[in-house]
Amino acid sequence: MSGERGKPTHRRAMSSALIALVVACSVLGLLAEANPLQAAGLRCKEEANAHSMKPTSPIKAKMFNKRAEAIRIYWINENGARVFYQQLASGGTFTVDTFVRHAWVVTNTQEDCIRIYYPQPYNYELVVED
Repeated sequence: MSGERGKPTHRRAMSSALIALVVACSVLGLLAEANPLQAAGLRCKEEANAHSMKPTSPIKAKMFNKRAEAIRIYWINENGARVFYQQLASGGTFTVDTFVRHAWVVTNTQEDCIRIYYPQPYNYELVVED
């Protein structure tokens, strides 16, 4: 197919799309190299917008793993990046000093998001079940 002079053809448009895809993959590759855990695993829908906000009240958050397999616990920092804290075996518990308005994500061992958690004074325990 050929287009009028000055207008992109189907071939040029496909070429531009391919270049954009290669650039995006390169950028994502650099991000994965800089922070492999941030790029690994599937995200919960809410995780794209999750981040820890300015701390307010300190709190002790408790997490209980009632699943048949291990889980991984990450704090989500102010920039929305996962920061690994603990791998928790089935039946295990984890207590952490954190703040109200701080975000946490629980994943399986393949880094796939199970749940986003914001501890609150009235709801500081999280039970992770199948």
